[in-house]
Amino acid sequence: MTNQALIREFKLGCLRGDYNITIDTSLLPSKWFYFCNKKRKTILNLFNRGAVLTGSRALYMTKINNKRVFNRQPNDWDFIMTQDDFLKFCKDIQYFPSDLTKSQYHLNKSFVTFYDSYGGESNWLKCYIQIIIKDELGSFIEIDGKRFPL
Repeated sequence: MTNQALIREFKLGCLRGDYNITIDTSLLPSKWFYFCNKKRKTILNLFNRGAVLTGSRALYMTKINNKRVFNRQPNDWDFIMTQDDFLKFCKDIQYFPSDLTKSQYHLNKSFVTFYDSYGGESNWLKCYIQIIIKDELGSFIEIDGKRFPL
């Protein structure tokens, strides 16, 4: 069976109700992450702006028939936003991108950054945030004020 046939069979099974698909929000970082971490403000601001969490972190929280889809612990945050929400977000965090025509932006935040005398930098507890710009968000489900793609 080819990959396309497997995907078609899975979509048909979802329509028939053969699969129980759930999103386990308990796998999101706890409140201590947002309290004790410098990058918490950026992540919470994205959630409050209505950004849709996607990518490996969303797959990590998705379960089909109580089996996790993605077993690797994600180390990045991927969000989908509209252009207007992205501009408001940029204003909030004082981030001024030089090119507003791109469809992806990378924000690399860290807890502590050290600079050496040669111009290099060292980061502790890095946080990789990728924001994907779309005209429309598409279909999503909202759980506890956080949005996930369908």
